[in-house]
Amino acid sequence: AAIVLASGATVTDLDSADFAGGKLTVQISSGGDASNRLSIGGSFTLSGNNVQLSGVTIGTLNANGGVGTTKLEVTFNASATRAIVEQLVRNIRFRTVSGNSTVQRKIDFTVSDGDGGTSNKATKTVNVSP
Repeated sequence: AAIVLASGATVTDLDSADFAGGKLTVQISSGGDASNRLSIGGSFTLSGNNVQLSGVTIGTLNANGGVGTTKLEVTFNASATRAIVEQLVRNIRFRTVSGNSTVQRKIDFTVSDGDGGTSNKATKTVNVSP
């Protein structure tokens, strides 16, 4: 089963009401393999590569985003407010689909606001049991 990685994350942006042109990047920086999956859950849905909340597209997901060691990256549009971006970060999930690797994974999060600001990297450590 997928686990939620950052349910208590907070996102701030002091210089803009939206994150248009910004990105959420989630990447397995250590221990990753082809069986890993990063995904978007909660109230968010995908329509093709469009990330939606309540039917409103808030950004686009990169091709193969979150599969294996490919980073999950959402590029935001003007509908992505601070509250929506925070909700999205809180709903990123991790799981493995096969294999017996118990190697610890380190998963990095960064958010940029589209106006030149980029967050410090936040890292979540995941211990995997076969």
